[in-house]
Amino acid sequence: MTGAKARLELGRQETVTTIGIAGEIDISNAVEMRRRMFAHISNGDRAVIVDLSHLTFMDSAGIEILFALSDALAERRQPLVVVVPPGSQPRRTMEVVGLATAVGMYPDRPSADLAVST
Repeated sequence: MTGAKARLELGRQETVTTIGIAGEIDISNAVEMRRRMFAHISNGDRAVIVDLSHLTFMDSAGIEILFALSDALAERRQPLVVVVPPGSQPRRTMEVVGLATAVGMYPDRPSADLAVST
């Protein structure tokens, strides 16, 4: 648990880092979430999947984390794949700020897993 409103699950499937976020990301927990996410990623990762399927709210602090993560991974030529259900508040926010053009967005985890396996 990173803050009162969010849960972070960190995992790895072979050479793919997985990060699941549930609850809410806002200014109260964003710094700690970012620190833990970045610390979990390895230079040897083939890709990073961030699963927002259980994220109910994300403000500008959460968007900033995803932009920073996308930029850092792009420098290392590691793709960032984000699972974000259609119609969800996080997806609408990502689309409004243009994050959808910077990262691969998928509606569910099986689609994301398939994208990084090819």
